[in-house]
Amino acid sequence: MRRWVIAVFLGIWTMLGAGLTDDAYRAYKGGHYSRAFELYNKAYEREGSIKAAYNLGVFYEKGIGVRKNLQKAKEYFRRVKDHVAWDAHSEAVCRDPMLPYYRKALGKLIRLGEGKEARIVLEELEERCGDKAARRGGICTKDGKIASRYRDLSGCIDCAMVRKYPDRVRKFLKLAQKRERYKKRYEKRGDMKARSAYLKTNRRIRKLMLPIVREWSRKEIECIRHARTKRNLEGCGMQTFHCANGLMGCELSVIECPPDSDYPECRALDKPLSDAERKEAIEALRKAIRSGDLYPTDCSL
Repeated sequence: MRRWVIAVFLGIWTMLGAGLTDDAYRAYKGGHYSRAFELYNKAYEREGSIKAAYNLGVFYEKGIGVRKNLQKAKEYFRRVKDHVAWDAHSEAVCRDPMLPYYRKALGKLIRLGEGKEARIVLEELEERCGDKAARRGGICTKDGKIASRYRDLSGCIDCAMVRKYPDRVRKFLKLAQKRERYKKRYEKRGDMKARSAYLKTNRRIRKLMLPIVREWSRKEIECIRHARTKRNLEGCGMQTFHCANGLMGCELSVIECPPDSDYPECRALDKPLSDAERKEAIEALRKAIRSGDLYPTDCSL
């Protein structure tokens, strides 16, 4: 019970901090710079908001809403650096919305004459999340495309996804290569051990790649919000359907209804989508995202 109360308290405190930074941003956009500075300061003092720390550094650096003070600016940029130094070895930092600002803060420290530690942290960050990370192991080429030897295995994964989930994608490609070997052994020799290994590998891939499939599904929700017909709605889900099945090594053929088809089922797809149907589709997808039930089929040999 005590842990639950603490968790709720921390959640409310975090939301309050997030509200302060949002209010500060609105004040800044409205030209109320002193008010924006005051709110960012509160957000940092109350819960140590790194977003607030970065913005306070910028305000002091440029003299926005406060007298220009480069020493103070460096102090706040150092706090950002110290924060990111803990996470630079983790894949999670690559998905952090603050990642571009981490890079900017470190770059500012280098320009302000505190480059020794900042360069080390920046190099670690780029090693983890930059183009170098995407090219490691030859997954991505210099022009930002998946290397030809991985294209058949990668499906819908692109180099932006590799930068966001570097370790996960590398593990997936190794597992996908193993899966192909097991599949060929089973198809050539009827090796039941190879079939068992294939299924086991697919289960590992299903679990490993779930965060990426969830991300695709969230994009599908945005598509559904703008869908006008049932055909649009079906189209929103088609990419996630193909991508998720591609990860599982499934070869699927889908019969699609052409717009000029005479079949009643096809003509029904061109009817307007009601708000209730749109809402129902979004809620069903959100439920699937929470449960992880996002793979349309479970391919087996």
